[in-house]
Amino acid sequence: MRVQAANLKRCLWNHERIANTFSKPAPKSERLTGNSVLKHLERGFGLARYEWNAALLRDLWPSLNERMAGRKCSVDHEEAWLILAGFLLRPGFGFIGDAMHMDELWRLNDAGLCFPGKRSKVQEYILWRRVAGGLTPDRQETLLAGELKTIRSGRASPELIRLAGSLEGLPGQTKADLIETFITQGLQRIEVKQHCAPYLAALGLLLNRTPFHAGPESVVPPEMVARTYAAFQDFDWAEAELLELHMLFLRAARVVGDRSLDVPKSLRNQIAAKLERAGVALARTGSIKAFSPVGRAERSMLYGESLPPGLLLGSGLDAEQ
Repeated sequence: MRVQAANLKRCLWNHERIANTFSKPAPKSERLTGNSVLKHLERGFGLARYEWNAALLRDLWPSLNERMAGRKCSVDHEEAWLILAGFLLRPGFGFIGDAMHMDELWRLNDAGLCFPGKRSKVQEYILWRRVAGGLTPDRQETLLAGELKTIRSGRASPELIRLAGSLEGLPGQTKADLIETFITQGLQRIEVKQHCAPYLAALGLLLNRTPFHAGPESVVPPEMVARTYAAFQDFDWAEAELLELHMLFLRAARVVGDRSLDVPKSLRNQIAAKLERAGVALARTGSIKAFSPVGRAERSMLYGESLPPGLLLGSGLDAEQ
C-alpha cells in the first residue's frame, strides 16, 4: 500500500509539474526546453524516460492536452509542448484510448502554431511523424496537402521530407508522385555532393514492403521499386553519403510472401548482390532472398526510434515475435 501511495504521489506531482510549466512564464534562471521538462519528470518518477511504459506515458497526456493553449506563453513553451506531445503519444496507436488521443491532438492542426517560425515548425513536423500511425488517411492527406508546394519546390526541410515518407495511409497515386519527386531531388543532391539522406530515407518508407502501421493495401507496386533501383544502381552504395540506400532497399525489396507485392526474384538478387558488395552482411540481405517475419525489435527499427513497452503492434503482412 505504501508503494502504491508513493507511486500515486509521484504521478500527481508530475501532472502538477506539466500544468505549472505550461500555464506561466518560465523562471528567468532556467531556460524552458523539452529536455528540461522531461528531466524534471524523470526525477519525479525516479525513472529514466526511456523506461516509461505506454501506460505511464499516456497517463501524462491529459495534463499536457489541457495546457495546449499554454503554447502561447513563448516560443520556448510551444517548442517544449510539441516535443513532449510527440514523446508521450508515439507512435500514435497501439494503446487503449489512442484514437481519442489523436482526436485531441488534431486540435493542434486546426488551431495552428502560435509561433510559426522555423523552431516550432520543425518540431511540429517531428511530432506528426512520431504519431503518424495514429492519424487517419484523411488526416494524413490534409497534413501533406498544405506542404506539397514546398516539397515540389525542392525547398522542403529534412524534417518535412521525412514526415512525408512516414504517411503510409496516403493514396497510391500520391505516393507514386512523392517517389518520383524524391528520386529526382535525391539525384540532384547527389550530383552536387549535397546531403541526400532525408530523401533516401523517405523513399525507403514509401517503398516499404512491410508498413509500420498501414496494411498491405498501402504498399506501392513492385514496379516502383524497380524504377528506384534503376535510378540509383550506378552509384557506389558504399559511399558514406549513400549509406541510407542500404535501408531503403532492405525495406523496398523484402520478401513478404505476396506475389502482388514481392519484387521479382531476379531484381531482388541484383539488389542483394549490390548491397553485399557495399558491405551489408548476409544476415541482413537474407530477408530479400526469402521470407522472414518482422519481429518487434525490427519493427522498432522500421519506425526509427525506441517504442514504449506495453503497445500492441502488428500488421497484416507479418507476425510479432
